[in-house]
Amino acid sequence: MGLVFLVLGTLSGAHLSGSENFDMVPLHMTLMVFGFGGLTIAGAMFHLLPRVVWNMVHVKKAQEGKKIPNVFNVLNKREAMITLYVMSVGVVLMAGATFIELNTVRYVTALIYMVGLLLFFRALFYRLFLLYTL
Repeated sequence: MGLVFLVLGTLSGAHLSGSENFDMVPLHMTLMVFGFGGLTIAGAMFHLLPRVVWNMVHVKKAQEGKKIPNVFNVLNKREAMITLYVMSVGVVLMAGATFIELNTVRYVTALIYMVGLLLFFRALFYRLFLLYTL
């Protein structure tokens, strides 16, 4: 999903540089920072961080030959997908709200993205906290 926002952000940046219409700078920034940057970082953390914590917790057990759980069972895939969808909808709505002059609409769309971030923190860090403390 981050790559979709990269393409859209790059196209909006190309339009900005060619047309000298700088009214679209907030749209370009929203697509690149929140869309590409935010979703790419979230995806990388969903991929890497469980493996790092899993290795910290289970490496000694694995070396001793004890049975250990699979790393793919650390995170709940459903929670991760809900996080992806909420954050993506938040980016699309924030991008659309850049053309609306009413600040309340911008705040509400940013709030949707923030809910996605809270879901991200719960889906990733709370699960890893449970893994590390149990």
